[in-house]
Amino acid sequence: MGDFTFWKDLVVETVKSPRTAAERILALDLPRTALWQMLALEIILSLMLTQLAGAITPGGTEAFMPIDMSNPIIAVVFIGAMTVFLVLLVHRIGLLFGGQGTFEGALRLVVWQQWVVLLLQAAQLLSLVLVPPLAWLIGLGSYGLTLWLLTNFIAALHGFRSRLAVFAGVLFTGMLFAFFLLFVLQLFGLLPPMEMTHV
Repeated sequence: MGDFTFWKDLVVETVKSPRTAAERILALDLPRTALWQMLALEIILSLMLTQLAGAITPGGTEAFMPIDMSNPIIAVVFIGAMTVFLVLLVHRIGLLFGGQGTFEGALRLVVWQQWVVLLLQAAQLLSLVLVPPLAWLIGLGSYGLTLWLLTNFIAALHGFRSRLAVFAGVLFTGMLFAFFLLFVLQLFGLLPPMEMTHV
């Protein structure tokens, strides 16, 4: 299971046939402690890549991260909490519509989805150095892949047949989640400071 070829093939399968990949991920023998460790590592690496990207772009980290990065510990805790909340949404909302998925299954799939997207984030950072205009397209592709993976992973987790219905649910829940996230960011003062211009 720790073989590099196995994980490389799983990444390719995740993009090409995410529902099949989800079933393989759910069947893996992974203890819950390992999942939490993988999630923590992914969050730290993602924030490091964001910091590096911010250091080489005019907009700084604000162009890649909607929170104030001045305190990395707060950033790690906040993003970790939001990721766990996403796991809860994937699990509980699926159950509300007759799904059969477990919390651990939702955790496995969200953690794997985050790692796959992390690879795109690394590619985006590389493109900022080599081919800057390509970075925007990779970022857009990352958002699209996130929706594609969540739709198929939720369908596989809960046994839903209609991916179109799941996709609609992901979009609706995603909009509510975005409003909730914005509210929490403003409530705790984590939004990046905005520069005021005088005319």
